[in-house]
Amino acid sequence: MSESIPGHKHSSHSRSGGANLKRKRQNSTASQTSSEPTVCFHVGNESRETSQGSLLSYIWNTGLDSSCVSCGEPFQPSKDVPIRTIGLERNSPLRPSVIDITQDPISPWNLRIFNQHFACIKTNKVNYIPISHAWHESVAAAHDTRTESISVARIVYQTPLKTLLALAEVSPDCEIWHDYISVPQWRADIQKQLLLSIPEIYNYATKTAIHLDDVKSVHITNQAKSSPYNRFIVDFTTIIKSRWFDRMWVALEYILSKDVVILTEDYMVCEHNARDLCLRLDALHSKWVKQRGNSDVTEEIWKQNTTLKRMNSWIDMEAWKNEKGMYRTLGWAIGILGHRQCRRSRDYLLALGKMLDFVPTKDPLILVEDRFQYFLSLATHALLLGDYTPLLFIPPSAEKRDDRAPWLRGYSAAGWKV
Repeated sequence: MSESIPGHKHSSHSRSGGANLKRKRQNSTASQTSSEPTVCFHVGNESRETSQGSLLSYIWNTGLDSSCVSCGEPFQPSKDVPIRTIGLERNSPLRPSVIDITQDPISPWNLRIFNQHFACIKTNKVNYIPISHAWHESVAAAHDTRTESISVARIVYQTPLKTLLALAEVSPDCEIWHDYISVPQWRADIQKQLLLSIPEIYNYATKTAIHLDDVKSVHITNQAKSSPYNRFIVDFTTIIKSRWFDRMWVALEYILSKDVVILTEDYMVCEHNARDLCLRLDALHSKWVKQRGNSDVTEEIWKQNTTLKRMNSWIDMEAWKNEKGMYRTLGWAIGILGHRQCRRSRDYLLALGKMLDFVPTKDPLILVEDRFQYFLSLATHALLLGDYTPLLFIPPSAEKRDDRAPWLRGYSAAGWKV
């Protein structure tokens, strides 16, 4: 855990003093009974509480809203959205409660919320660490159905808290951006605007942490030493089988980030960054292929219920991210993102656009409502840059030609097979 992670340039007290926050606590009362566990947040100069039974409604609506803690000005919904980072309030210990969802792990501090304009973050050179992670299925279900759940609230609160505590072991004053808390998920207008801000959120930060929440640290630390072949196969496949590699958005977040550190299932910050681990795994795989043959190594990987395609995708992400001389095409972008899962085809198209720096003349959230029109605009953008891969796509069997551009194929499928 020797990775150096940037802390914050200013103390929480100097920043929270920048805004005169007058709004009252949302979705909470001062007279909550002692038998009902509460969750406390520090927002600006205020301490706010909500019952754990209404945590999702609180944080995914307006409960954590405030003016900008840097300039004191409010946020204009049509012009800017709050970039909400999370830190530790070290001067206000949690009240113990054996049934409180915040008690595992027991943290000596509450969470402090910082809402800021992105312009203020840049002006004040604020450091934060965005977290790239795969959503838990139960959280996604609660999000989609807009239902409260204690078990989901536990995940939504504890995952960012454990993440922050782990990173604070390396950098005590660090702040994180974690979409379980940083995004008011049940406010569609804000959520959609933040969706378009993801590239800048991840690209601005000095470091990003990817959370491989189903990979224990031992599987990664084993790669730093000469492990026997059987051990290598187990560790190698455990890493690339992580559900993080299943998701589409995290691939975009990874590519757009600068340095990337790894957080494990047991909340350890790995000594080596993600690029070093990727190169190390690739080198070890090549070593064993040379010694044992490609077919034998591939068969052993298959026996672990995974394929080498996942490792190749990681290598492609690293190449896109770091090899400046590489020619970045729409076809290559589809190859990286197309085999990954996303909940909405809209997100897949928007992510492709972000990879290719596509800036449509029309609001992308409106343009993407017409799937064909967005894909046509993106393909035209690529062609104008000399990228002819859009002319080579293989049409899915059920796809019909569209008279607006009969030559365009693959618009109906969010997949790499085009």
